[in-house]
Amino acid sequence: VKIKEEKCMYCGNCFTVCPPISIKDAERDGLAIVVGGKVNSLRTNPKLSKIVIPYISNEPPRWPKVVAAIKHIVEVYAKNARKH
Repeated sequence: VKIKEEKCMYCGNCFTVCPPISIKDAERDGLAIVVGGKVNSLRTNPKLSKIVIPYISNEPPRWPKVVAAIKHIVEVYAKNARKH
């Protein structure tokens, strides 16, 4: 599989054909952090996750911004969570 960069939309369809292929965009790669949500609809309606941080740039291998953001989210949740 050869990717024509000028036509690539980063949809990932080529990755399904050839998983070892490297798909990345150094300028725009990143991740989003979502929290909450529930897919189960047995007793209640499904609930969607909320986007807490829409974009954090990718900084491998230790991802310091991501770790700091997740620590902050967990600390705020623990501080404000109901006990029961």
